Order: sequence, then C-alpha cells, then structure tokens
Amino acid sequence: MKVEGSSYVESVGPPLSPALAAGAGPAFELKFLLPANRVAAIEAWARRTLTPDPNGQSGAYRVLSLYCDTPDLDVYHRAQGYRRRKYRLRRYGSSPTDLANVVHLERKTRHGDRVKKRREVVGLETLDLLAHADPEPDCSWSWFAQQVRFRGLGPVCRVTYERMAFMGSDSGNGSEGGSVRLTLDQNVQGVLASAWDMAPVTEGRPLFPGSAVLELKYHVNLPAIFRDLLAGLPPDLGRVSKYRLCLRTWGLAEEGG
Repeated sequence: MKVEGSSYVESVGPPLSPALAAGAGPAFELKFLLPANRVAAIEAWARRTLTPDPNGQSGAYRVLSLYCDTPDLDVYHRAQGYRRRKYRLRRYGSSPTDLANVVHLERKTRHGDRVKKRREVVGLETLDLLAHADPEPDCSWSWFAQQVRFRGLGPVCRVTYERMAFMGSDSGNGSEGGSVRLTLDQNVQGVLASAWDMAPVTEGRPLFPGSAVLELKYHVNLPAIFRDLLAGLPPDLGRVSKYRLCLRTWGLAEEGG
C-alpha cells in the first residue's frame, strides 16, 4: 500500500520487526557503532544473505524520530519508573523532505537486549490533538496520549538518518521460523525539540561522524548467520543510543548520565 505523499511503502503484511510481531513476545535487539569503512562490506553481506526490506527503495529509506522525556530527563537518567520504557514518534520516507503523511506512535520496552514494542499509526494531523487535547477513551491511540500525560512526557529532540534494512528467517535456529532483521543507519543527525513537530530536520548536528549504527533483531537465540557476521567484526564494537547521544551532542546531558 503506497502512503499518500511519499514513495515509502507501508507494508500491509506481518510486521517486519521481530519486536512488533503479534503474539511473538519480546525480541532481542543488538546495536553497535560500526566504523564507516565496514558499511559497504556489511551491506554486501546482507544483500547476499537476506532480503531487502520491501518498504522503501531496495531496502533504503529515511527515518525521522521525535523522542519524548520529562523536563528533568527522567528517561535519559533512567530514573525509577522510566528506565525500561521509551516513547517516540516516527515518520518514514524516501528522502529528507519526502516523508509519509502518517506518524507511528511507539512505546519501546527494554529489559537488557530484550525488547517489546507497541505501535499505532495515525495521521499527521493527530500531532495537534496530542499537543492540545485528549482523545476519546476508545480511540486507537488513547493509550499513547494517556502515558504521555501520566508520565509528564514532552518532545526533547528529533533525530533523522538514512536506513538500509534487510529481513530473513531464523528457521534453522530452533525458533520455528522466527523473523530476523538487520539495519544499517548512516548520516545520523539530531536537533533539540520543544514542540510536537515532525518536520524534517534541516539544521541537525552529526551524531556519529565517521560511523554508522548496525542493529540486529531476532527471536530467542542469536541466529547462526548473525554469529558468523559478528565473528568477522572487531570485538570491541561499542553499544549506542541515538537519543542519548543527541542530548549529549547538544549539551543537554553529560556523558555517563
């Protein structure tokens, strides 16, 4: 199904991310900071081994995220009651300015590397309601608005990047054919935000100059194909958070917070 106003394609089949698969329980997500000179080799490996995500063009598309936190940055500081969950909004597109006219409201719950997501897709006009009014209790996205109000959350920063995504099956790893997913995020930029605004980032600061973000997603056990991939990479690849680095890059938070 083509999304109005964008060449990004919204899948009408099963969710491609393991953490969004209905009834599958939490999935695992591993994120690494990857030297830029390794990106071409990883992409070539993924194109040989996996299938490009049908959303976008040959697996490539643009992501724009709006991250939420409290005025005291309780999410960033992992305060009691905030350390496990992250709330964000997302738009997708084929270029920095060609973004679909829908917004994905998302709650991400993490326990170590184990992740579960809940997502609702709404029209872009919903941002005005999110900022100024509460939805009806039976509205499909009322759960997100209620959590924003209850937790005192508001916009903190917008982060955008170019993503290449690939998908496959873990059928040979004892997980009954669970899906696997690999993504490469490049040219990551961020800017501070104070409004429920999902406009493209035009004056962002680079967050990972000279590096990219490699993310591996799977169910239950690390798939053999991912084990083989990681065996060929430097053993000291650092873990990474786009949200946390954005706040530090703009001086809103300090390292180690």
